[in-house]
Amino acid sequence: AYMQTIFRTNIAQAFAAGKLQAAREPAIAERFPAFEYLTSRDSRVRSNHRPLHGFMALTDDPIWDVYAPPNGFNCRCSLRLVSARELSRKGVTLQLGAKAPAGAAPDEGFAQSPTQGLYL
Repeated sequence: AYMQTIFRTNIAQAFAAGKLQAAREPAIAERFPAFEYLTSRDSRVRSNHRPLHGFMALTDDPIWDVYAPPNGFNCRCSLRLVSARELSRKGVTLQLGAKAPAGAAPDEGFAQSPTQGLYL
């Protein structure tokens, strides 16, 4: 069980790191300037991850250094790229320096973000 947990967490971190890196490429960032945080929206979503569902911030916002999934072992949360067209259609304007929703936090003792490397 330990090895499966580490494996799943490392895969999730590698996937998120790749998504973060790709989203910050100028050609992609121009068309898809933001991420939306998504949970699985079921009864197993952790109470500290639930407030982040639907949260949006620019792809290059430093908030993702802390809140990019996974935010705990076996976390099933993900990031969805949001297009400039969608932001405009919804009337959403984002700026650097986004603040996380109240109650949102990585799991206690889980300080590893996709930008910091993998668990071994």
